[in-house]
Amino acid sequence: MQDPKSLQRVVSIEKLLQYNLSVQVYSVTCEVPVMENCNGFTVRNIGASNAIVMGDTLAPNEVKSIGGNRGEIYVGRIDLKFSGAGTNAALVTQKYYMNIPS
Repeated sequence: MQDPKSLQRVVSIEKLLQYNLSVQVYSVTCEVPVMENCNGFTVRNIGASNAIVMGDTLAPNEVKSIGGNRGEIYVGRIDLKFSGAGTNAALVTQKYYMNIPS
């Protein structure tokens, strides 16, 4: 186990990355705008129809999550479609960095 004093020193030496969350509900087929400095995202199907996220079908209440490691930035797309009868609704949460060091 690491000594608490040495752990405190590591945290004070290394600049902590600040992040925030973006939460949006989508109900139409679209390419979800990826936040600048996005580190990861989660899509939850909150509707009654199927949501198709980047080719993966999510039944109602299912979730797809793409996470990044510390300091990684997601540079892909988030493609969202719907199929089947019922209400279309997907909750998209993106984690993005606020202070990327230069």
